[in-house]
Amino acid sequence: MSGALSRGAVWRSPHKHIRAAWRTAEEYGADADEHGIHFGPDQTATHVISTYTDMDQHRRALDTADDLIREGTSLPATRIGPLHMNLGRSHLALGDRDSALEALEEAWNVAPEMARVHPTSQELMRVLTSLHRRSNPRLTRLAKRAGVPF
Repeated sequence: MSGALSRGAVWRSPHKHIRAAWRTAEEYGADADEHGIHFGPDQTATHVISTYTDMDQHRRALDTADDLIREGTSLPATRIGPLHMNLGRSHLALGDRDSALEALEEAWNVAPEMARVHPTSQELMRVLTSLHRRSNPRLTRLAKRAGVPF
């Protein structure tokens, strides 16, 4: 392929990095905040979920999030908000609009200032409002908060 990566190499590389990130997070131990930078397994999980979402591996993203959400986390709202936005992307990609809306609502509950301006939140809102042909009070309320015409 004259210098280009094969499709298999493109898919193996992120998984190789994800495995290395998990190993490092486990060696580091519990999550910690040092000088405003978060380290540890929960922080790693948020990045793994984002990566799986970006790679269209939405079921893997949601499965990874299940453990994180079930066990709880001490991560700040600035990490939890984007986590829910990414979960919304995965739910939407899998055709589950209600769960996508629920994830977007959770992002707004946790970090409303961020959700108002974050591109992922805005895109989720745009897609959800364009897909809904009937009135949905939850979506209408959220769209008004976001300043999106509905």
